[in-house]
Amino acid sequence: MDYKALLAQEYEQKKSQRIELEEQIKTLPKGSVQAKTIRRLQYYYLQFREAGKVTTKYIPDKMLPEIKNKIEKRKALEDKLGLLRKEEEHLAMLLGRHVKYKPVKDIDNSAYTLFMSAVAHDYNRMEKSAFFEMYKPSSFRGLEKKYIKGFTDWINGSYEPRIRKGNDLILDPYTYYMYFDAGDRNILEEQLSSAIPAFLNQGLLITNVQVAVNGS
Repeated sequence: MDYKALLAQEYEQKKSQRIELEEQIKTLPKGSVQAKTIRRLQYYYLQFREAGKVTTKYIPDKMLPEIKNKIEKRKALEDKLGLLRKEEEHLAMLLGRHVKYKPVKDIDNSAYTLFMSAVAHDYNRMEKSAFFEMYKPSSFRGLEKKYIKGFTDWINGSYEPRIRKGNDLILDPYTYYMYFDAGDRNILEEQLSSAIPAFLNQGLLITNVQVAVNGS
């Protein structure tokens, strides 16, 4: 079994564990136990937020130990779920997938294409040391910085994987239009399947990136 197949197998296992854990958590009470003293007698309530509102429910004394135990169990499972989600998102990123995916950004395609072409052109004509000196990521800002970082990581053949939340990937106008306006929900999977990991790691899901790097 190759490395990617092993990653895919582990990803599916984490996904299954995450779904199972989420179902367990749903069966347990959320919130915290609050005590109130009324006429010198102490009463206990379960307080939690639901639909944006704080809800309070009375807890009979005989139910108090059980409720407290279930709340503690839920907190422990939620901590475990948080770690599991990070692991799942990390594996998803390595595989070119995203657990959550909602593209929200568009770019100036013409200006960005010119910039990418200029970088590829300079890379071909300049000494490598001079190129890296001119195109230090720290010398750029915004999308240009993301592209330079992705480009240099791609050239070097290595990069430090970052866990992304999936809602900050930047799309080119074509992909943006096809997804939001034309309603083509498959366009994202198509783009992700061919995306260069070093650029995807910077949050760039832009078709012209492929053209620029292939040209270099």
